[in-house]
Amino acid sequence: PIPSVDAQTKAKFSLSKFISRSSWSATAETSDSTVSLTVCSHPNAPIGVYKLILDQGEGVSLGEFALLFNPWCK
Repeated sequence: PIPSVDAQTKAKFSLSKFISRSSWSATAETSDSTVSLTVCSHPNAPIGVYKLILDQGEGVSLGEFALLFNPWCK
């Protein structure tokens, strides 16, 4: 399927200092030459495979991840 904001299979969000459990959110930690991302899904996000893209003027693919279980699901 094509990613869609309406279907909650596409989201755009910025890095923040804290994780939000009510929407897609992400934090980053750096150590030496490593950046670790923590991503929290929207409570109603469907399980499936998602692409993670860094957008700083142009999109750079960081890979894919599988949302196997949504613990925040309402």
